[in-house]
Amino acid sequence: MATPTNTKDLYWRSGGYLVAGHQGGGFGFHVGGHDNYPGSISWNALYGGSAADDSWHCFDYHHDIESGTARVWVDGMLVLDSTSIDYSGFEAFDAFLLGSNQSFVSGGDFYTDYDDLRIDTGLPPGSRLGCPGSGG
Repeated sequence: MATPTNTKDLYWRSGGYLVAGHQGGGFGFHVGGHDNYPGSISWNALYGGSAADDSWHCFDYHHDIESGTARVWVDGMLVLDSTSIDYSGFEAFDAFLLGSNQSFVSGGDFYTDYDDLRIDTGLPPGSRLGCPGSGG
């Protein structure tokens, strides 16, 4: 299986859109009408090769629209930490989609399972939900 060039793992919308996923082989965010915000981990580093590793992974996302902060932890490792995201035009999110679509280099199917989805609006700054069974 070829390495996906783009995936939309999570998709939020409110007058524009915010996508979390892999772009050009690296994990990060794209804020529609604004910029890309790359993370520090590639698809191959995350999944151990060009194809998925057939293992469960924990993605922990934190957004603070007012401060322009976005943080992402994957399996407990901080892979994106930005305090300069331009969320202008986003007063609140009115839609949320898991697993929107993907674009492969040479075509193919992409399957994803989701489990233990948790959404919280009251976490203290800098904290995270954590992975089930990981102690946070």
